[in-house]
Amino acid sequence: MSAFEIIKKTHFVVVTIFFLIYLIKTILLLANQKENLQSFTKKIKVVEMIVSFLFLGTGIYLMTQIPEIKTELIIKISMVLMAIPLAIIGFKKENKMLAVLSFLLILGAFGLAEMSAKKNSAKV
Repeated sequence: MSAFEIIKKTHFVVVTIFFLIYLIKTILLLANQKENLQSFTKKIKVVEMIVSFLFLGTGIYLMTQIPEIKTELIIKISMVLMAIPLAIIGFKKENKMLAVLSFLLILGAFGLAEMSAKKNSAKV
C-alpha cells in the first residue's frame, strides 16, 4: 500500500470520527443536555483537536496530490470552512440553529466526497 493510499484511508477515518463527534454534540445540544454536552466536550477536547489536525493535514496533503481542483472539491472545502466557525459559535453560545447548520454542512461535504469517490471509482 502506497503512502497516498494510507493517507487517504487515514483521512476517511478521521473525517468519520470528526463527523461522529459533531453528531453526538449536536444531538446533546438539541436534547437540551447542557451538562452532558459540556462534559462530553471537556472529555473529548484533546481527541477532537488531534482529529481536527489530522483532518486538516491529510486533506491538504491529498489536495496537493491531485492533478486538478474540480468544482466539487471547492464546494466541499467551502462547506467545511463555513461549518467550522458556525460550530464554534453554535456550541459556545448553545445556538441550536447554528449547530445544526454546521452539522448539515459537514454532512453535505461528507456526502459530496463519497459521491465523488464513487463516481471516480466507476471510471476506473
